[in-house]
Order: sequence, then structure tokens, then C-alpha cells
Amino acid sequence: MPATPGKLDKRGYIIPIGGAEGKKKSSAILSRFVELCGGTDARIMVIPTASSLDETGPQYRELFKEMGALSMNVPIETRKDCFDEETLRILGEATGIFITGGNQLRLSTILGGTPVARGIRRFNSNGVHVAGTSAGAAIVAEHMIAGGRSGPSPRESGVELAPGLGLTNRVIVDQHFNQRQRMGRLLAALSFNPFACGLGIE
Repeated sequence: MPATPGKLDKRGYIIPIGGAEGKKKSSAILSRFVELCGGTDARIMVIPTASSLDETGPQYRELFKEMGALSMNVPIETRKDCFDEETLRILGEATGIFITGGNQLRLSTILGGTPVARGIRRFNSNGVHVAGTSAGAAIVAEHMIAGGRSGPSPRESGVELAPGLGLTNRVIVDQHFNQRQRMGRLLAALSFNPFACGLGIE
């Protein structure tokens, strides 16, 4: 279950992005994320764990800087990194958290059950906004699609599920939806979790 906000607190937004959103200053959805996080007063923590490319985190850091926000790229490469005091301090001071794309299983195996994952849940429940693109979008839900087959028809073996961050238990997110023909695997995921709504984003 998602963390429960206190009586005086307002839960932060969860912003799943389908992927390939355009890493430019003119990107509407990233500009809106910066605005929600405080504009020029925003402090955004970039978590590039899912990506195997060294330039991913710095690229988003520079992009958010161009948009006027203070941004820090925080490489979290191992589970040990999730216990680092400086990482947790940065997380605690962030007004926004951005999780990049890449491999969602890498995200879940490194972050799952750690102080970083618990911190993201707690701070989101207390008003910190969390955005994720591609793999970063998939992991925001309680049940995360980790892989599966393309195609329009659901199959029992057509989807692989893993635990997500659990910021919401109301939806299951699939990304690059039309481009990669993922209707079948999203329907298969919903057959295992019929209480949730499927959210396919392009």
C-alpha cells in the first residue's frame, strides 16, 4: 500500500512519462514538472539507476538547470549506495524526484526495500512530486511490468511482473505503448491484478 499522508499533508503528484519525451528546454512535460516542484526554487534529485549510459543523469541535470531548477544527479549503482547518508540527505531536501529510463528490473533490484525506496514513498506522501520516464514510469506503481511479449492479445506467459515502488496501487503502467504494441501484456498484467486500472502511455 502507498504511504499514508498525515492529516495536514498533501500527497505529491506521480508523473509517469511514456519515454522519448525530448530532452530539450522546450519539453512541455518536463517544464511542467519543474513548475510543480517550485520553478526556480525547485530542488530535483535525478536517479539514473535504470540507465546503463553514464551521460543519462548529467544530461537531465543540465536540462533541469537550463529550466532554472537546482538539480543533482545521484548515481545509485548498488544496494549499498541506497544506505549512503549523503544520498539520503539529498533525497530528504528534494522538492522533486526524477527517475530516468533504462531497465526497470535493475531499478527494482537495486532500490527495492532500501532506505531510498522507503524515502521516496514517504516524501511523495508528504508532498514531493515524483516523475519517471519509461522504466522510471513503470516502477511508480505497486505492481511493475518488468517485461513481456509484444502484440494485441493477452497471454498467460506474456508478461513478467515485479514489485514496484508502490506510490500507487490503483494503476499498472506500461510505456512506449503503441509504438511497441504492448496492449496484450498490459491486459495480461491486469488479469493478475483485476483491482487495478491499466495505464498505457505513449
